[in-house]
Amino acid sequence: MNTKRLLLIAVAALLCALALTPPGAGLWGLAVAQVELTPPPIFTITPTFTPVDFSPLEPPTPTKVIRMANEIMHPRSGDAVSGFAAIRGYASASSFRRYDVHIAVASSESWQWLATSMEPVYGDVLYRLDTTQFRDGKYDLRVRVLRDDGNYTESYLRRIEIRNANPPTATLARNELGTPFPTPTPTATTPTATVTPEFVSNVPDGQGIFYPYNNGVIQGTAKVIGTVNAKPGMIYDRYELAISPAGFGQWTLLVSSSDQIWQETIYKLDTQRFPDGLYDLRLRIVYADSNYDEYQVRDVYIANYTRVNIPTATPTPPVRGIFSPRSGEIISGTLPVTGTASILNFLRWELAWAVSGEEEWAPLVISETPVTNDLIARLDLSLLPPGSYDLRLRIYNWNLQFEEYVVRRLQIVAPTPTPTFTPFP
Repeated sequence: MNTKRLLLIAVAALLCALALTPPGAGLWGLAVAQVELTPPPIFTITPTFTPVDFSPLEPPTPTKVIRMANEIMHPRSGDAVSGFAAIRGYASASSFRRYDVHIAVASSESWQWLATSMEPVYGDVLYRLDTTQFRDGKYDLRVRVLRDDGNYTESYLRRIEIRNANPPTATLARNELGTPFPTPTPTATTPTATVTPEFVSNVPDGQGIFYPYNNGVIQGTAKVIGTVNAKPGMIYDRYELAISPAGFGQWTLLVSSSDQIWQETIYKLDTQRFPDGLYDLRLRIVYADSNYDEYQVRDVYIANYTRVNIPTATPTPPVRGIFSPRSGEIISGTLPVTGTASILNFLRWELAWAVSGEEEWAPLVISETPVTNDLIARLDLSLLPPGSYDLRLRIYNWNLQFEEYVVRRLQIVAPTPTPTFTPFP
């Protein structure tokens, strides 16, 4: 009983002590550290502005269409062009070897080579045509694609008009997807001055007067030897030869003819018609559009009565062409034709004949073997009737450009009959 009472008194005393202890003090007056609990942080998501690109999307680059074709896509036949005109299209083939680009005056078929490329083109620029190199007018363009076996295909652009005097409004060229091609920006270049000679007498292996020479001496009947013919892109009309006292430009017409002649006599000048002295000769090769090329030989001394030392002229042998027979010869039986049929990038040569003055050529021999100063062909004339004939040799290069050599007025005479003895009865 006493024990229970003591225990209750002790518990009561303990409770009183606890009640009387100040905050921060431990039991029995000892200091106790207070622990403050920090609540967990609360994360708030702040929205961030992200800029958006509203610029238009670039169209995808179209994939080139690879197809075997020979086609001019732009410009079109009948279009007008000026400046630098981009010719676009396809130039490809199986076993592709190369392609060539040619130009000709519309409907003339006198093709002039422009460019050759060994790389095929698929819907892109075939060639950039500098139209300032041609007179305003209408032209045809041709793209020839050659294969390894020598065969080829051709595409044409007909009657395209070069119009630099009145440039046309540009037309956008488009690809297969209808997307315009970018417009090229021409690069300005500083032109280099070209020294223009005062006059030209001839072009080696080309047109002009080859005899007499500048400062040469002639007398009696003097042959004027030259070449008068057409050139690529021009339609030949005629040639005119005139004479004037040296330096005066007072021209007197000697001859005008529509014949085409290669390194032969274009006129026989009777020098006794003129007093002794210095003279100039002028040759004009006139084309169908009335334009012409001009060649002059100056200070030729006519010396029929004046004593001068006349050097012996050493003729320059021709480089290519028919060396034998010569124009005007009389031929019969079997005719050997000799000469040189070879050229840079040689392709083939063709020998043809025609009745003089008719220009209706019939092929005789075609060969892919070049000939240098040797026998070209041996012709049997027994099947031809007597008359006057011309021979023509054409030498072609890879671009199908050719050099032409003509021997004219070859005379085939009837054989003289062999007399036979007839016995008297």
